[in-house]
Amino acid sequence: MRKKLLFGFFVVTSIALLQVSAFADISGSTNNNSSIDIPDPPPFGNGVPNSTSTVTITQNEIIEEATFTIEGLSHRWAGDLVARVEHVESGRSVTLFSRIGKDNRNVGVGSHTNFQGDYAFSDATLNRLWDEAGSNSSDYVLRNLEGNVQNPQDNPGIYRATTGIRVGPGGVDESDVTLSINNVFGGQSTAGTWVLDLSDRNATIEGSFREFKVDFVTAVPEPSTLVLLMAAGMAGIGIRRRRS
Repeated sequence: MRKKLLFGFFVVTSIALLQVSAFADISGSTNNNSSIDIPDPPPFGNGVPNSTSTVTITQNEIIEEATFTIEGLSHRWAGDLVARVEHVESGRSVTLFSRIGKDNRNVGVGSHTNFQGDYAFSDATLNRLWDEAGSNSSDYVLRNLEGNVQNPQDNPGIYRATTGIRVGPGGVDESDVTLSINNVFGGQSTAGTWVLDLSDRNATIEGSFREFKVDFVTAVPEPSTLVLLMAAGMAGIGIRRRRS
């Protein structure tokens, strides 16, 4: 009887540990088979068209870290584009980048470097798109994802989220301000609808993208929780033995 109880305890504990491991990371993507166009705005105003891509996550876990990836992004004038991600259910959103290189509200068209490839956005790096664009020429391709994305700081295609032009303290315009994705979505549920919104704010050059991907590191029980689980199991074995 004792061997059966011990075996049962270790089976239950193993399942619990596997469940903790299984829910440590959650990913989702749109799984598109073809590119999605990013339309140009009309030449005389009348609003800014946009392209959206949606990922639905069913697992309900608590976000600790979030990474958003735009795959197959292609545009020959990086300063035209604005990218935002919104979690529909919470109403929270973050700007991934906005008109890179355009630091004056009234003049300028931003960086004329090129997006070409896959680009990820995460707090786990110091890389910045505005620095990457710098004063590079129109034939320069912004560095994209390479190799192992598990090492963000060593991967040139992973960047921090940054603002475009916005009103700062004292009503003074500011731009290129680093944003924290985790401050926006940390502590929120992974479950729900995640929407990438891409818009082109300047006419004549069109672009496209292929895929939107979300990756979350989620909260898992502290080691002390697992110790308590094991202790409770051992206590249960002891009670069962005394009763038998």
